[in-house]
Amino acid sequence: MKYSSSTMKLCLIAILSMAVSACAVFPEREPRSIYHLPVSELAGSGETPRNVTLRISRPSVDDIQGGVRIIVSPDAITLQGYRQAQWNAPVPVLLRDHLIDAFRSDGRFKSIVSDRESLRADLELGGHLRAYRVEYENGLPYVKVLFDANLIDLAENRVIRSRRFHINEALAAEPVEEAVRAFWRATETLSRELVAWLVADTG
Repeated sequence: MKYSSSTMKLCLIAILSMAVSACAVFPEREPRSIYHLPVSELAGSGETPRNVTLRISRPSVDDIQGGVRIIVSPDAITLQGYRQAQWNAPVPVLLRDHLIDAFRSDGRFKSIVSDRESLRADLELGGHLRAYRVEYENGLPYVKVLFDANLIDLAENRVIRSRRFHINEALAAEPVEEAVRAFWRATETLSRELVAWLVADTG
């Protein structure tokens, strides 16, 4: 069967149109940069460990701040993510793992376990992460960490201590790499304050 030149042209136009449409529906994504928090640098206390096994749990957090996006709040009502940048794990996992590392480095509890492990423990550190984001004050960016911590007696299944921790850490500049460094510094400060709080309350 022979086709006329006009029919061939129409077929070619249709094929090209389908290709263009496919590109519009499935655009090529730009690669994302993936960031992680460096390990804790808390120094060992050198004290004799308490005979307490502490479980550290992932904090509860809202859906926006609890994902892998690195969140920034440019004003009082907006939450958005840094473009083409994300954490290597959801924020609750990042915070839990950093706290585990910090408490183990401090060394004042006999054992530190994670909520992902089916292991018995005496106490559990958990809570609600109300803020883990970059905010602005007078045009200057800073990392805000707001954590409502709970210490739970697992034998009695009740909260025995609660405290709010509020950390602000200034950014030296606005690029996402500096934001990640500021998140690490703020998380280190939170870790240090949590360790001091629990050591004082279990001494």
